[in-house]
Amino acid sequence: LFQGRKTLRLNSAVIASDVDEFERALEAQDLETAVDRYRGPFLDGFFLKDAPEFERWADLQRARLARRAAEACTRLAGRAAERGDHRGSAEWWRRAVEVDAFDTQTALGLVRALAAGGDRAGALLAARRHEELLQRELGVAPDLEFREAVARLR
Repeated sequence: LFQGRKTLRLNSAVIASDVDEFERALEAQDLETAVDRYRGPFLDGFFLKDAPEFERWADLQRARLARRAAEACTRLAGRAAERGDHRGSAEWWRRAVEVDAFDTQTALGLVRALAAGGDRAGALLAARRHEELLQRELGVAPDLEFREAVARLR
């Protein structure tokens, strides 16, 4: 099941993993498959007692994989927008927001895609949800660019 002596890795010839499938799809530029393979935070809910090095490593992996998933979603959103598919673009932005709800640029992408597709009410609702999340969880307001974009939309 494992390969290596110093660094252990799953042997992909014997056992499959969503992380390996996700990264292979990214390498192949198959972004839709990659996003489909991203199942949420890496080792979500898994904990090893008295293993701070493991926890640091897992946190780094969790952040790296989430960032790559969100980037894939935003690239797919951009491609959909270029084709004039605002509904599809908004769905990819929505998936990116699911990966990182605190990222204001991602929330702004969703707001803009919804507005471009004619869903002004949905855009304002998404903006309000993001503002409320930041206030409730972090005690901060979105940045000026976000606030100005929402003000123009209102």
